[in-house]
Amino acid sequence: MRNKKYIYVTLFLTLNFCFLILIMKIQNKHQIYLRNLMFSEIVTDSEIINQNNLNKAINNKFKNQNKELLLKYLDKEALGQLSIQNNQFQSNNPDNLDNLIATAILNYLGKNPSGMICGLPSLGNVVFDVKKGIGCCSDYSKAWIFYAVYLGLDVREVNSLNHTTVEYYDKQLKKWIWIDPYNRSQITNNNQLINQYEARQMTLFEKAQIKKLSEGGNYLDLENYSGYSTSQLSILMWRKGVNFIEVEEWDDKLRNIKLHKPLRQLILLITGVAPGWLMLTNDALGSYLRILKSSIYLLITTYLLFNIYLILNIIIYFKNSKNTLKVQH
Repeated sequence: MRNKKYIYVTLFLTLNFCFLILIMKIQNKHQIYLRNLMFSEIVTDSEIINQNNLNKAINNKFKNQNKELLLKYLDKEALGQLSIQNNQFQSNNPDNLDNLIATAILNYLGKNPSGMICGLPSLGNVVFDVKKGIGCCSDYSKAWIFYAVYLGLDVREVNSLNHTTVEYYDKQLKKWIWIDPYNRSQITNNNQLINQYEARQMTLFEKAQIKKLSEGGNYLDLENYSGYSTSQLSILMWRKGVNFIEVEEWDDKLRNIKLHKPLRQLILLITGVAPGWLMLTNDALGSYLRILKSSIYLLITTYLLFNIYLILNIIIYFKNSKNTLKVQH
């Protein structure tokens, strides 16, 4: 009986461990983390008639950040200088205000990022770490968002298969504009700034132009950078919220009990603290991803039922063991 108990407990722990590793680590051939897919709303080109249709889908249940909560996480000197510039822009060039603010923020992010550390451990320190040049594209995008939200821009995070960037709503142009905080660049078509959706919709006869916003520095060769290639735009994921401080407050509690970062991210997604994604893809790939997502949830259901079965058997075993001891006494 004792051996049976150890077998049940070992099997229970092993299955739980393997399942968590599966969800946290495994990617499919399109480089999508399964945990991202699980919490994404998948839409296809045939469902998204136009850009307005896409924006409504992204904004559905979008989680905004209370900008006043950001103040203690921002670099005060940088924020002071940006506020002065903001006032100057409003007086001197109000017709280009949002774009001027968006690009000005880039000057207060660290130069020559190494990208050696990706996914900084604390969102609360992201602005100060990025200022030192620490972090990768996702960290630079989040630091940019901290400043942008506080300065009054409407912003959102957008991901291609292996690159994280941002978009801001330009109230003067009345459209969303794409900007890459990590590489200090934007994309234009016929000298007009565009967003990621427009870049994805471009035909073979059009050529996007990469506009560098900063000279010098060890920036990547953008023309050959995979984050800008057409294949990378086959799937785009807009995060449905920028409530980073709320995420940080809960993540801090989980860090205190020494949980690994992917597991913390999974917990925050499951509990709804961290916002999920709106995923745009083509029809054929959309069908495949939906089947994969359904299979994941079927696996989870089966896994949970089997866990319940194991737990019930362990409980029954202990009850029987107690009854046996009572009879013996």
